[in-house]
Amino acid sequence: MSSLLRFPRVFRYAAYACVAVFVAVALAMGVVSQLLPVVERHPQQVADWLSVRAGQPVRFDTLSTSWTQRGPLLRLQGVRIGPQGKVGIGQVEMLVAMYTGILPGHSLIELRLRGVALTVHRDSAGRWSVYGLPRDVEGDPLEVLRRLGELQVIGGRLSVDAPSSGVSTTLSQINLRVRVAGDRLRAGVHGWLDSARAPVTGVVDFDRVSGDGDVYVETLPNQLASWSSLLAGVMRGVHLRDGAGHVRVWAQLHRHHVEQVTVQGDLQGVRFEGGRLAGQTVVPRVFWPQLQVLVRWQRQGDGWRVVAPRLRMGESRRLQKLDGVVVEGGSFYTVSAPNAVDAGAVLAVLALGDWLAPDLRTWLLHARPQLRVAGLHVSKQADGWFWVAGRVEQLGFLPVADAPGLSGVRGTLEGDAQGAVLTLDSDASVHLDWPSGFGRRHEIHLAGRIVGWRQGDGWKVATPALRVQAADYGANLRGGLWFEGHGTLPRISLAVQLDDVAVPVAKRFWVRSKMSRELIDWLNAALVNGSTSGGFALIEGELKDWPFNNHDGYFEAAGRIHGGVMRFQSEWPVLEKLDADIAFIGNGFSIKGRGELAGVPQVQLEAGIEDFEKGDLYVRAHVQSDATRLLGLLRRSPLHQHDADTLDSVSASGPASVSFDMHLPLRHEQGADYGHFGGEVSLENVNYIDRRWNLAFENVRGPVRYSSDGFSAEGLHVLHQGLEGRLSVRVGDAVDDPAQIFQARLSAAVNVKSLLRHAPQMDWLRPYVNGISQWRIGVDLAKSVPDAHRVLGHLTLDSDLVGTALNLPAPLDKGSGRVLPAHINVALPMEQGDIALALGKLVAARVRHRDGAGVGVRVVMGGDNVREAPLEHGLVVIGHSTSLDAIDWVRLVRGGSAVSSDLPLRLIDLQVDSLLLLGGMFPNTRFQLRPVHQGVAVVVDGPALSGQLNIPESIDGTVTGSLGVLHWQAAQAPSVKVSGSVQSAMADVDPASIPSLAFEVEDARLGQVKLGRVGLRTRRLSDGIQVDQLQTNSPSQRLSMFATWRGKGEAASIRLSARVDSRDLGELAQAIGYGEQLRGGEGQIQLSAGWNGPPVGFQLPSLSGDLKVNARNGQLLELKPGAGRVLGLLSVTQLPRRLMLDFRDLFSKGLAFNRFYGEVHFGDGKAHTDRLKIEGPAVNIAIRGQSDLSTQTFDQIVDVNPKSGNLLTVVGAVAGGPVGAAVGAAANMVLGKSLGAIGSKTYHVSGPWNDPKVQVMNLDSRQRDKPSNSKSEN
Repeated sequence: MSSLLRFPRVFRYAAYACVAVFVAVALAMGVVSQLLPVVERHPQQVADWLSVRAGQPVRFDTLSTSWTQRGPLLRLQGVRIGPQGKVGIGQVEMLVAMYTGILPGHSLIELRLRGVALTVHRDSAGRWSVYGLPRDVEGDPLEVLRRLGELQVIGGRLSVDAPSSGVSTTLSQINLRVRVAGDRLRAGVHGWLDSARAPVTGVVDFDRVSGDGDVYVETLPNQLASWSSLLAGVMRGVHLRDGAGHVRVWAQLHRHHVEQVTVQGDLQGVRFEGGRLAGQTVVPRVFWPQLQVLVRWQRQGDGWRVVAPRLRMGESRRLQKLDGVVVEGGSFYTVSAPNAVDAGAVLAVLALGDWLAPDLRTWLLHARPQLRVAGLHVSKQADGWFWVAGRVEQLGFLPVADAPGLSGVRGTLEGDAQGAVLTLDSDASVHLDWPSGFGRRHEIHLAGRIVGWRQGDGWKVATPALRVQAADYGANLRGGLWFEGHGTLPRISLAVQLDDVAVPVAKRFWVRSKMSRELIDWLNAALVNGSTSGGFALIEGELKDWPFNNHDGYFEAAGRIHGGVMRFQSEWPVLEKLDADIAFIGNGFSIKGRGELAGVPQVQLEAGIEDFEKGDLYVRAHVQSDATRLLGLLRRSPLHQHDADTLDSVSASGPASVSFDMHLPLRHEQGADYGHFGGEVSLENVNYIDRRWNLAFENVRGPVRYSSDGFSAEGLHVLHQGLEGRLSVRVGDAVDDPAQIFQARLSAAVNVKSLLRHAPQMDWLRPYVNGISQWRIGVDLAKSVPDAHRVLGHLTLDSDLVGTALNLPAPLDKGSGRVLPAHINVALPMEQGDIALALGKLVAARVRHRDGAGVGVRVVMGGDNVREAPLEHGLVVIGHSTSLDAIDWVRLVRGGSAVSSDLPLRLIDLQVDSLLLLGGMFPNTRFQLRPVHQGVAVVVDGPALSGQLNIPESIDGTVTGSLGVLHWQAAQAPSVKVSGSVQSAMADVDPASIPSLAFEVEDARLGQVKLGRVGLRTRRLSDGIQVDQLQTNSPSQRLSMFATWRGKGEAASIRLSARVDSRDLGELAQAIGYGEQLRGGEGQIQLSAGWNGPPVGFQLPSLSGDLKVNARNGQLLELKPGAGRVLGLLSVTQLPRRLMLDFRDLFSKGLAFNRFYGEVHFGDGKAHTDRLKIEGPAVNIAIRGQSDLSTQTFDQIVDVNPKSGNLLTVVGAVAGGPVGAAVGAAANMVLGKSLGAIGSKTYHVSGPWNDPKVQVMNLDSRQRDKPSNSKSEN
């Protein structure tokens, strides 16, 4: 209590009063709570009391009461207000707020309505009305609320309807409090469009009389999608689908109209959706990560004004700003923005709604235009006057469909209702992006003006002069587009003048939507380098008709190319140094000029594409040049794929001209033509060399036709080694046989030696053939060979060999005039096939060569075909031959050397009608050779020759053997002479390479001479060969010889010593071919001589040594009577003939001799004898002197001493038989002395062997007779 005394008295009284009040209220509440059942039993009194308060009848069905903490609560069911209960409210709760109701500004009674549906409506004049509250027909519902107290709506529904603003929505749940105090209305509301979301809060403070007031609306942080319906009418098809954040709205009312509205918001993740456009499956959307709004709308006179101090949308780092935008409306409209504003986001939202035409909406949605304007000012008067001005700092839009995109445009904009001018900033980097057109972006600078004005129902956009400058090109434009207002593409009228520019820059201007991918790829590959001058372009027509294929417009772009480089086809070389006119007209292009192709200058060219849509390229070219350059061109062309070996192996020179025509479709469609190329090469006196075949042609003349499928040359005139011929070549589809890919035919006179140069395997034959014959040569290569082991083709050679001589041993000897058909077939490649050769019916051969397996050869004599395949490795010779010169063939094939290991002998088995051996002929002989261990076995079997020889493999071995029969008979016809080349080959034989010999012959015959048993022994020396023994043993003849042969070639030397002991020299003479010149006789012949050089190189002047003859009791046949005929001895033309006792021209009937002896010395190229004597019964002859073997001249003295006593007898006997002999004997006794004196003569023989001069020397008088010819009679 002491503490209360400290307070002032007034406070103490106040406290007493409050306590008293609280106690009184408590007592009143207690009393009232006790009286509530009484009230519940008198509902009529309650209804009357409510009718008085409301000012109109109030009825209800039931009444219930309860006590709450705030006061008594009355629940009325079936409440009806108005006369006859016109307005049915349903359930009403009435609370008497005993505690708060006594406070100022609070209502004592609160009416609570549940489930009430309210409607707020705005009429065309802008007045708002509320429907759903109890009111008189002509009364004010707010007056009812004033009398009843505070109205609370719990769980109600609110519909907002403002047709003029396009707003029509319903809040599914609202909690509303409305309090009317006099003229003042205050209300608060929580509303939900979605009960799962946070509500919207609104507060209204309104003067009902003046119409002034304030409205505040706030959204709590919440998803905004549920409030989209509130904006549906305003946004005209735009729906708010997502977003979250705060939104606050302040509105000021004056005289029942909205005077000012301020909106403040900070939203995130705002997403708008628009209506789906026709033909589109995707719903258009706009998303703003952030939206900041501070916008104030204010009525201004008869109009309005909108100010946006802050209006930003987009990403936080790149917000698009519309800050400072001012929009005024009413009788006129203005838009101003002192600051730079971004309109891209606004345009994007506009594209979602129905404000714009569908085509424009579609373009805006896809193009996403960006527009930034500074200093914008737009004015529009009611009378139609319009003005716009501003600084465009950024203008751009994305490409849409076939329309291009643009960005980076800057400039100054001015315009009115009839037109506008955009003056471009030349320093602005403008990017032109046209994926369906140019593809890559173009960065350019624009300088000039773009003007737009109304024309008819549409607009024209054009430029009087616009400079376009890029890094690598520049142009001046004039003209523009006319949008006619019919909803179609504009009409274009444009003229362009191009600066000098590099040719590859054209690749940046292909209109890809109008050109095929293949065409663009070709153009990009074709334009390699060069420059263009004088370029221009003209375009006129409706863009919908582009590229004016039906002559409904015109397009042309042309220029002049300098130093151009073009590649018309990837497989062809580029065309360089091109100077040409190029033109793009309509839907195609053409180029005409000249350039250099693969080093070929002055190529005249005409190319183009008539229709880009079809994409067919044509190229036509012609050039006159040298064949060397043209061949280089072909090597770099697709023709190289058809026959690379041929083109790489040949060379050519000389004048030639080429025409070229190519058609290349650039669209690869099923069933489409894949194009072709072709042309003709005209050759004029071209020199052609093929290194592959080692061929050379001169003065080649004629056409060569080629195409994408191959080429052909028919009947080219050629010169081969000075001889004329015809050449035909076919490659690819030009061949006669579809199974072949390459064919060549040559018909020409060819030197056989040069032909053999092309076959190294046959090079050994070159020395033995000579001459020129007509040959037909063919080459055929297969198109496809799936088996890797099959041959690719064939080389064939055919000739009758007329004009060619074969200097080969029998039977392959042939004169140049003889016909011998020759056919050669070579499989290509040689390692995969065989070589077949046939010479008439004489011989046929088949050769096979395999890598790693060596060479196999099978030869058939006496045939024209080899049926059996050759061995993998080795030589087989079989068949039948009419004749065979064995020794000459051995010399030819072996050359004195062992059989080559490259072609080992497997078998030789021949049946020979006439085997020629050592000058003799052996009939019906079978000749066999077989390899044996460390050697070769030779078997011969015939009536005149039989036996076996073993030839060792090693050179150090000895050839051994035994012949049972060796009957040598001279050949009936002279054997083929071995040519000088054969002799030269034999002269090079190294005697040290001849193995030792040791064999015996049991029955040897030389002609009719029986030699009996013959033995031969030779020994191989380090530098030659030595014949140790050569002996024959028969009853009538005996021969022994020793010889050596040392050295090779010109360094060789021969030494021999031989002795013949004969009991019948006539038989021996007959055996060696002189059987009619000598009869009978016996004696010895000894020779000891030698010479330098090989045996085949023997020359008589090189002989040195001695020849001794000692014969007796023989007869020289064919003697003629008359002492004068003895001079015939001196008319010989060859001394060797005399030495061989050939005196047929001396005696017609024969001359008997008792003894024929003497010695001849050879040396220094001369033959010298002191006395060679013939002693006979009729005459003695002595010869002395010498003969020059080098100059072939005589210098001899011949003494002839007839025995007259015997001469007449001989003459008589020879002339008259026995009677004549008697007469001769008688005459000899009478005339012997004088006749003998007359017959003795001495002769001097001099002069050449073929025409010697004889001088008769008279020994008695020493007088020389006049010289006479050797043929004269003395």
